[in-house]
Amino acid sequence: RCDGQHGWDLHGPMDVRQPGNELGPLRVSPRPANIPPSIPGSSRSLVSGTFKVSILVFGEHVVGSPTEITLASMTPKLSKTIIEGDGLNAGTAGVISRFFLTFLDEHNNPAHPGRNLKFGLALQQGRGYKDLVSMDYTFTAVDAKACRYSVEFVPQKDGVFDLHIFADDSDRQGEKNERVPFEGSPFHCTIAAGEASADMSHVDGWLKETVVHKDKHGKAVSQEPDTIVAGDTVMLRPQICDAIGNLTILPEGAL
Repeated sequence: RCDGQHGWDLHGPMDVRQPGNELGPLRVSPRPANIPPSIPGSSRSLVSGTFKVSILVFGEHVVGSPTEITLASMTPKLSKTIIEGDGLNAGTAGVISRFFLTFLDEHNNPAHPGRNLKFGLALQQGRGYKDLVSMDYTFTAVDAKACRYSVEFVPQKDGVFDLHIFADDSDRQGEKNERVPFEGSPFHCTIAAGEASADMSHVDGWLKETVVHKDKHGKAVSQEPDTIVAGDTVMLRPQICDAIGNLTILPEGAL
């Protein structure tokens, strides 16, 4: 309110509690009329969530009090990110692998990653990560309120790899153009070959084990290498591959 000579500011500390709890009153102090007003009831909270706020003057609620406010953190601290899921350590070529990221700020509140976070991942046989090109992936909110996200990717090669998970967030991490690995990265990840595919499996030629044939005089009869005669053993060695060309093993009875 203003009496023509003085304005009044409501200022902190503001008591912020979970819904259902009463809040402490804000202090009231005079402000000279020639000083621009500050933000009424301004305060800094270290906790995110939805809260009930009461603003009291001389023990009475002002118009609009109590009210609810939602505080959200927009500054994740990458070193506090929770990373979990089976896809960190094992997968199958050609099959979707999945893991989860939960972003937190420095006070352990859920924190939205925002648009500035450039996220990437790569399967690499080696521990260098600064020059890696990120593989394709999908990034989906599982629980937006808890800032928990699902990351899905499809491994292409079988083998033992390091799964690098990294980010470049120069606006918030303080290092311009500096790639930052997530806590625990790289992860030891074993990728198995997928199921056998008839379309991708193939056979290249054949081999024969020739029985030595003799004429009536006991002399060996010469044979053309590409000619098969009765008694020869013919061997075929098919290459069994999965749907993306990795060598794989057939289950018993499948061939």
